[in-house]
Amino acid sequence: MSDVKRGHIGLAKETEWGTPVEATKYLPFVSESLNLAIEQLISVAQKGIIDEPASYSGLKTISGDIVLEIDPVSIGHLLRSALDAPTSGKYDAGPLAYKHEFEPRQDDFSTICPVCPYTLEVYRDIGDAFQYAGAVVNNLNLSFGTGEKILKATAGIIAKSYLGITKTAPSFATENPFTWDQAIIKIATVQNNDLESFNFSLDNHLVGIPTLNNTALISRIYRDASRTIEIGMTVDFVDQTQYGIFEDQTEQAFEITLEGEEIETGHNYSLVIDIPKLRYTAYPINMSGAGRITSTVTGKAKYDSVSGYAIKISLINKETTY
Repeated sequence: MSDVKRGHIGLAKETEWGTPVEATKYLPFVSESLNLAIEQLISVAQKGIIDEPASYSGLKTISGDIVLEIDPVSIGHLLRSALDAPTSGKYDAGPLAYKHEFEPRQDDFSTICPVCPYTLEVYRDIGDAFQYAGAVVNNLNLSFGTGEKILKATAGIIAKSYLGITKTAPSFATENPFTWDQAIIKIATVQNNDLESFNFSLDNHLVGIPTLNNTALISRIYRDASRTIEIGMTVDFVDQTQYGIFEDQTEQAFEITLEGEEIETGHNYSLVIDIPKLRYTAYPINMSGAGRITSTVTGKAKYDSVSGYAIKISLINKETTY
């Protein structure tokens, strides 16, 4: 057996939550931690023994993270589940380039699942593949910077059920991932050159709900709190302009653009994060020695009634739709 794992993660869109579909697309993942947890029910009946009483199986839940490098094709499937199906169409007049705009949905996918569900196939290079049905992206983190130079995404997954299946044959996107040196950051429409890292974490606050329906699996997924989008940045503290904005609690627009390789003349693979209203929640500027001051800034993306969203993420690639 080789020490190099030849596993894969495939996925396919579900039209009905929890009804499995064979994988058609594959993620360039770094690691995964999807696991089945089985609740242990301990009897409290007294039977005249000192040892722990009998155990029984309780609720079965499936959750975990998928970490992957962000290329301009695969990330669209995670954005579709975390946010919503995009508005897609030809980009300008180019024959190859398409633009996909993802905004957080204000309705529900269905009465038993708030966001777009997928079936995931996780093959771990041993035996059968694990097919997880009813999988949704509960939270999604995107990060990059001068330290982490290849963009990474971490998707927190909740799923309904799993089944052992014969693995499918993977076929991966060939586009290269986005890298730190492709980034342009604009604050209030003006390019800013002081950021050293950037990340955002979207949390849908989803929970699996069990009911009395003759199964130990969850029977639906609900939102148990408002959706939140938290921002983190490392900033080289060279002036007090943005600190003053933190003091005044002024909300301002952020735009993060990553432009990759060329699709065709005049059009490149691109990822654009548009935040119309970002509010700083912490802006520490302390000295820790003789060196320069860097600030670990946090904030939140707030819903903007003019734009109709708190965040919009646009992808430009050769995919016609998601």
